[in-house]
Amino acid sequence: MCDTSSQVQLPGGQKQRIAIARLLIRKPKIVLFDEATSALNAEVEEKIMHIFNQTRKDRTCVTVAHRLSTIRDNEKIIVLVRGKLKEEGTDEQLSANPHGTYSQLLLPAGLITMTTKNTYNTETDYF
Repeated sequence: MCDTSSQVQLPGGQKQRIAIARLLIRKPKIVLFDEATSALNAEVEEKIMHIFNQTRKDRTCVTVAHRLSTIRDNEKIIVLVRGKLKEEGTDEQLSANPHGTYSQLLLPAGLITMTTKNTYNTETDYF
């Protein structure tokens, strides 16, 4: 018999790690990542994203994120502004447009830099 009256409360980061472990064990065909790394520090996020990138190969993944570093490796990125489609493409395609919404979000996040020719250099490290 299971006593549910004494449930253990876990911090957000531990809950996310458990959810990620379930994902790896169950291997679903469709996965929704809704702010999947928001409660993790940058070091743990990098390790988790490496695992996510390996698990995406055999399934459809939809990622909702405000932290841009978590979506840069996705096959397709969709930028919504006030619920309307603004841009779509790969990180490379979207960051190549210096006037695009995606590029404008990358710049202050330090994920893309401006060169002296007023074009973007996307050969920066991922954070």
